[in-house]
Amino acid sequence: MTGQDGAYLAKFLLKKGYTVYGTFRRASTPNFWRLQSLDIFSKINLIPADLLDMGSLMEAIKVSNPNEVYNIAAASFVSSAFEQPVGNAEITGIAVT
Repeated sequence: MTGQDGAYLAKFLLKKGYTVYGTFRRASTPNFWRLQSLDIFSKINLIPADLLDMGSLMEAIKVSNPNEVYNIAAASFVSSAFEQPVGNAEITGIAVT
């Protein structure tokens, strides 16, 4: 949820009256500036998770009890797809499966 698309999707859903939960990479440095600049940081529920850790994803589902799920997670930098093709495939393909 901390990326550009996730932040804008959260803002859109909040305007529609949704209760919004979103995950963020627990292994990364917290990067909430987009959510703060859109003035939605205090209006959303953040859950630490890792797309390659099924347990953390199941916990996120349990905590949020969602009616809808949006997966827009991807590698942050296009160059990483070439530098780490297997890791990129795990995030964009295998983790979704």
